[in-house]
Amino acid sequence: MKVSTTAKKPRRKSTEKPAVVAAARDLTMTIARPTTLLAEVRALILETRQTVAQGVNSALVLLYWKIGQRIRTVILKHKRAEYGDQIFYALSAKLSCQCHTKQVPV
Repeated sequence: MKVSTTAKKPRRKSTEKPAVVAAARDLTMTIARPTTLLAEVRALILETRQTVAQGVNSALVLLYWKIGQRIRTVILKHKRAEYGDQIFYALSAKLSCQCHTKQVPV
């Protein structure tokens, strides 16, 4: 087994700042302007609320369309309902019993 006689050279310190230091500096600059930070956070919250509302509305429209399609194909056999048919109300009454849980009084 051969032993190396060369000593390792010591590492020089880098003159560049680490990413953590740069990020901390940016954060400090942001915190120094609390009104700007507050406005940015408020804008993010409002934007997210709008996105969630649009997603929920889209999902509900699709749900209602699918329900209408099922009623049309299964119950009405692709025909129009007669005036006075209580299809929706009968279906709603049955679903109310099955889908709603009992509410505990507060």
